[in-house]
Amino acid sequence: MSGRSVVLLTGATGFLGAQVARRLLREPDLTLIVLVRAEGEAAARARLARAWWDWPEMIEAMGDRGVRSRFEILPGDVSLPRLGLDEAAYARLAGRVTHIIHSAADLRVDAPLDELRKTNVQGTARLLELARLAHAAHGLQRYAHVSTAY
Repeated sequence: MSGRSVVLLTGATGFLGAQVARRLLREPDLTLIVLVRAEGEAAARARLARAWWDWPEMIEAMGDRGVRSRFEILPGDVSLPRLGLDEAAYARLAGRVTHIIHSAADLRVDAPLDELRKTNVQGTARLLELARLAHAAHGLQRYAHVSTAY
């Protein structure tokens, strides 16, 4: 990635998403925004801390002043219109994001199909909507989607 990149990562509470976040946080020339399914920032931060417990450097990064200036936790939900954000927050996100890495997925094998569709299909559609808006606003550099068989 060249220049100042702003990466939106979904699925950061999952194993693969956490590994992607670990690598991205090492890059000094990017801002990482992680979308975490939660009602508010405190709940999102707590959920992320639980998910990242096995990687102490990730927990430290959440509080490190240097990293914190380029690391943002955004409470939301990929299955909701505008990712569960209000119009202003959604517009700000679309105006900033240069890369989207969508790895959020519902991997439950025994879940009802309608529930799986909410995250795995509708969530992807919601992220593509954001990508189109960002691309129209300033040119999205990359959209990466990690798919699931479920």
